[in-house]
Amino acid sequence: MQKLFFLFVVCCIAPLLSFAQQQETETPPPNTIAVDSTTAAIMAELTPTLDLNNQQAEEVQSAVSSYLTQKNSYNGLKTLNPTSYKKQNASNQNKMFKKMKRTMTIRQYSKMLGLKPKTTTALLAVLFF
Repeated sequence: MQKLFFLFVVCCIAPLLSFAQQQETETPPPNTIAVDSTTAAIMAELTPTLDLNNQQAEEVQSAVSSYLTQKNSYNGLKTLNPTSYKKQNASNQNKMFKKMKRTMTIRQYSKMLGLKPKTTTALLAVLFF
């Protein structure tokens, strides 16, 4: 009888624990970048400013999205381990900028680098800082 009661309790509680874990994982961790909306906002600014054609816009969008996705994986280090954050971000930025350089003309790429904001609160700051 005790085994049956124990089995009943386990069967009732297990789904509740699973539900609680599922809710925890759905909440984004702090310092997480909303990749899709941020990429779209960045592209809305870069495409007309740099006069990107459709193919260039697709490739730049892919590079930005990939960069932001990778940045989410180490963004928590910004306050915990700034040295490690800077090292990983520099490597990630180099990959993104290489992809952009291959995609854009020299004029477009130079103009894009000139868009680096002076403050970290501007939209494009996420690409440079």
